[in-house]
Amino acid sequence: MEDLFVSGRIVDWVIALLVLEMVGLLAWQTITGTRVFCVDVLSGIAAGLFLLLALRCALRDLSWMWVALCLSGALAAHLASLWARGRVKSA
Repeated sequence: MEDLFVSGRIVDWVIALLVLEMVGLLAWQTITGTRVFCVDVLSGIAAGLFLLLALRCALRDLSWMWVALCLSGALAAHLASLWARGRVKSA
């Protein structure tokens, strides 16, 4: 179990679950006809994925630049999510 965390493989499993969630949301949208995939949902998922990638880079002892790049991507996705939420409420 320790190797699962030290190697960063646990992050791979969580990323796979996030992708599975996206597929499930897309299937739900197709079956029900409801609009699930909006900028808010996609940017929230993207922010989570970037944070997971930053964690994986840190666990694998990659250069700090990779961690910073992933964290910057998470910030950009988070700001997009905040923008989308503000836009929906003001409309």
